Amino acid sequence: MNQVSSTSLVLLLLCAPLAGQDPTKQRIEREVREMRQKMQEGQVLQTNVRVTVRLKNGNRLIGVVRNGRVIEKPDGLDFVEATTKTEGAGIRIWYFDRTNSTIFVPFEAIESYRIGQRLSEAQVREMEQLAEKERLESEKGRGAQLGQRKSLEDARQREQASARKLDELAQKLDKQEIELAEDQAMLALLTEFPADQGWGAERIKEIHRRKVSVGAFPSEKERRFIEVFESWQKALALKQKLDAQASKTSGAQPAPAPAPSGETKPVKPGKPEAKPPEPAPSEEPEPGVQEPPPPPKGKGDG
Repeated sequence: MNQVSSTSLVLLLLCAPLAGQDPTKQRIEREVREMRQKMQEGQVLQTNVRVTVRLKNGNRLIGVVRNGRVIEKPDGLDFVEATTKTEGAGIRIWYFDRTNSTIFVPFEAIESYRIGQRLSEAQVREMEQLAEKERLESEKGRGAQLGQRKSLEDARQREQASARKLDELAQKLDKQEIELAEDQAMLALLTEFPADQGWGAERIKEIHRRKVSVGAFPSEKERRFIEVFESWQKALALKQKLDAQASKTSGAQPAPAPAPSGETKPVKPGKPEAKPPEPAPSEEPEPGVQEPPPPPKGKGDG
């Protein structure tokens, strides 16, 4: 009996407010001790409280335990009440780190935990609304960042495409300049060896005939022509092509090349040439046919 009285006296002393201390603070501390005791015993607390959980890896989670479901364990897609001695039991933390999410932490991963102030349903709803607002703002901010990154990526791709196009154009222009210089060099051969002055394939054959028949070696200019003959042929074909394009652009028909001497000019197919008109028949009588002489005039004629 004396032992029971002593224990009661100790509890009364712990629960009674100390001299000079705030009664409200004493009440909160008493409620916290009661909650901790009930949590350790696995009893249900029909209230919402803040909880701070320190993990064994050094991280810390701050959130809310709702509706007194302090100790739980997973059961399929749901959670059931449990005690600290139940295998797989832990604490389900709501709105951890100011989010609108829930995380379950098993006791095997918990180093320690601390129960904070009690929260009303209105406070919990306010936390939900605040967490949802922050989530929407965060998503909006991420959307803006994604849009900005996309714009930057699009701009970067356009710059790369422009740079590639610029390189292609520069290479194409360089190639055109080289081809133009080569064409001009070839066309200069036509000035050096004009076709209308007898330079061409026939001149090559003639030089060869002289060498075979009489052993005559070509002159210096002829040797130069032999060296550049293949380029000269390309230049001649290029000039004919350019002349045809110029005539097509201007709409004028190119003048036909003069035919070599000793050759007849071919007649164009189509309308036949007009024949010269035949001479009119003579009024003279046919040979061997004589007209009869006129009759002699009489004295009374006249």
